[in-house]
Amino acid sequence: MRRLVSCLVSLPLVAAAVAVPQAGAGPIQDVTPTPIASCPAVEVITAAGSGDAHPGDDPNVPRGFVVGTNFSKLAEQRFEGVRSWQLPYYGSAGIVGSNEKIGLPRFPNYAASAADGVEKVRARIDDVSAACPDTAFALAGFSQGAHVAGDVLMHLSPEQAEKVIAAYLLADPRRGSKDGATLITTNHGPISEQHTGLLGSRPAGTFDRYEGKVRSICSQGDPACDIPAGGLLAAVGQWAQQADPEPYEVTPVVAMDSMLTDGSFLIAVAPVAPRLAVALGHSDPRGVGDALRAAAGNPRLNQAQRNTMNLAAHEVQDMLSYLKAKGFATHEPGATGSTAVDTTIGLVRLALDPAVAAAVPQALGMFDRHFVYRGESRAFTTIDGVRVDDWITADLTREIGNYLGQPEQAVRPVPASERRGLVKLFGHGLWKLLDKVLGNRDPASQRVWERFEL
Repeated sequence: MRRLVSCLVSLPLVAAAVAVPQAGAGPIQDVTPTPIASCPAVEVITAAGSGDAHPGDDPNVPRGFVVGTNFSKLAEQRFEGVRSWQLPYYGSAGIVGSNEKIGLPRFPNYAASAADGVEKVRARIDDVSAACPDTAFALAGFSQGAHVAGDVLMHLSPEQAEKVIAAYLLADPRRGSKDGATLITTNHGPISEQHTGLLGSRPAGTFDRYEGKVRSICSQGDPACDIPAGGLLAAVGQWAQQADPEPYEVTPVVAMDSMLTDGSFLIAVAPVAPRLAVALGHSDPRGVGDALRAAAGNPRLNQAQRNTMNLAAHEVQDMLSYLKAKGFATHEPGATGSTAVDTTIGLVRLALDPAVAAAVPQALGMFDRHFVYRGESRAFTTIDGVRVDDWITADLTREIGNYLGQPEQAVRPVPASERRGLVKLFGHGLWKLLDKVLGNRDPASQRVWERFEL
C-alpha cells in the first residue's frame, strides 16, 4: 500500500513539473512584441521552466532561470553590446502542479504553454534578425524552457542558425542521445544511450548543423530528461502531448498548491475517499473522475476551489483513461463479492504492478535530481566541480567573450566549495523561508539570493 501511495503522489508531481496538460486551457492571448530599439552584438534569450515564468514579465528584465546565478544579467553587465531577452510565457504545467505564488489567472495545458513559448521566441528571433542582421544569439532553457529552446533551434532558418553562438538545454524533456547536441555529464554519472526525456526525443541529427554549440545537460535519474522507453513514465509523457479530446475550461480557479496548503483539498476529498479507493481498486478512470467531481461539490469550498477540483477531475480521469488504453493499470479487482475485500485486492495488485514498481523510484528522482541544478538544495548538482548554473554562466560568458574578442571578461567558474560555508548556510535558510512564503520570483527572495551570493 505504501508503494501505491508513493506512486499516486509522485506521478502527478513528475507530470506537473514538465508535462501535464490541464483540462481545457483556451488559446493564450498574444502579447505586444518588444520593439527593437537598438542592435546588440549578441542577444541572450532565456526561457525559464514550469512555474518560473509569467506572460506579463518584462522581457527586458533578465531573470535567468529565476533560481540560481543570473547568467543573462551577468552577460549584460560583463559585455558592452550584449542584451538579454526573457521569454514572457505561462510556463504552465496544468492544474495539478499549479503554483499560487506565480499569480497566473489560469493554467494552460503544457502543450499550449510550450507551443506559445516556441512561437514567441521564434517571433523574437525573426524580428531581431530582420532589424539587426549582424546580431548573434545565445539561447538557454530549463525544463519546459529547454523544450522551448530546443524546438526553436530545430526550426531556425540556415541564416539564423549560423548566428547561434551557444545554446544550453538544461533538463530537456525532449533530450536524446543522437540528436547532435553535446551531452554534458553531471556528478551523477553518464546516462544510458537508450534513455530519453519524458516527452521522447527529437529526430537524430537535429542539432548537427550547430556543430557542438548546443549543450544538453541532464542528471542521471532526473525523470524530466532521463527515463527508459516503454515504461509508465514514458506513457505519461505521451499522454501529455495529446490534444484534450474533450476540452473543458472554467474560471476563476485557484492553484492546487494553495488547496493543499490551506487544507481545502483534504476537506473536499476526505468524504469521497471510499469512492476513490473503489474506483482505483477496480481500474475505473471514470469512477476516479466522478469521485473528484463529487468532491468539488463540497459546500465548504468556494467557487474557485470547486472549479479547480473539477479541472483536476477532468485531467486525472483523462490521464488514467489514456494509461489504461495503453495497457497500464489494467489490474483486476478481487472476486469475493465483498466490495471492501475486492477493492483491497485490486489496490494491492495495483501497488505490486511491475510498471508501477519501476515508476516510483524514477518519479521520486524529481526531488533529488530535477530540483537541485540551480542551488535550490544544498546538495546541488555539479559539472566538473562547479554547480550547474555557475557552469552555464562561465561557459556562456566564455563563448560570448571569444565571439566579441573579449575573453578576459568571461566569468570564472565558481568552485562548489565557494557556494558552501556557514554564511551561505544561513543565507540559504533565509532564502528557503522566503521562497516558501513568497515564492522564488518575489523581489525579497531575489535580493537575499544576490546578497548572500548563493
